[in-house]
Amino acid sequence: MSLLTLSKKILGKNEKSAPVKKKKISAASTTVKKSKQTVDAHAFTTGRIGMVELVSEKGIKQQVNNTMVFTVLPHVTKTQISAAIFSRFGVKVKSVRTALSHPKTRRRGNTEGKTNRVKKAYVTVDNVQGLVNKK
Repeated sequence: MSLLTLSKKILGKNEKSAPVKKKKISAASTTVKKSKQTVDAHAFTTGRIGMVELVSEKGIKQQVNNTMVFTVLPHVTKTQISAAIFSRFGVKVKSVRTALSHPKTRRRGNTEGKTNRVKKAYVTVDNVQGLVNKK
């Protein structure tokens, strides 16, 4: 007699246990719920625009044409960007061009997420050296 059979006799588990019911999994429950991206409400009221200089090859080549590249929050307007550049660096802004980047889906194993939604601002100024020197 095996040890397993002996232990079942001692514990009184000779009867067959009831079959385990398998749960049906619907296709809707297996999909990952995607959360909606929200904008920081505090940033609207305080005027924070989250401006960070973007250092890349393309951005450095743009400096020849007196243009700097910044990343800002997606809700920021061109006038807010030009006012922030003038107040922070004290240089006259000629033009502001913006480009929105849409979030991309990224996966690591079973988890699925999205990258941040960012707006790029291409700011053309009178003197780009005024921006570079005041960092």
